[in-house]
Amino acid sequence: MSRRRKKKPKPSSNSMKKRKFLKSKFIPVAQLKSALRNLEKELPGDLTYLKTHVDKLWEHASRIDERVQDLEIQMNLVTRLLTTVCLEQFGMRLSVLRKMIRRVEKEAIDDSQIQELEKLYKLEFHDKNVASAKKRRKKRGKENGNSHGK
Repeated sequence: MSRRRKKKPKPSSNSMKKRKFLKSKFIPVAQLKSALRNLEKELPGDLTYLKTHVDKLWEHASRIDERVQDLEIQMNLVTRLLTTVCLEQFGMRLSVLRKMIRRVEKEAIDDSQIQELEKLYKLEFHDKNVASAKKRRKKRGKENGNSHGK
């Protein structure tokens, strides 16, 4: 009985190409060092730029917060005034006023839900129209022999 040695498979030409390709991707250390130095020089300027914009955003947020607080105060005052007018000047009973307030709140919630659904429908409808228009353009381009439709 003779023993045959198993031959090692020779690397295929594809694997050799891959190796050469990978070797060509390596960047020399000197280029990496110079790229890092450039980044070190640019980073402080970028950070100060970002800091100034963050500060501006915080100032804007604080102004908006103050405006919201002012609007809440005005809304409370108008609500109290309207309640007083309804009770004293119009002679409404408190129970009738409460029912009216509940009805108005319910209508406001319903209106907001309807508006939200309308927005969603418009977005879906718009997206479908855009997609169908692109398909039509693509078909027309193929029919006319033009291949510019994407």
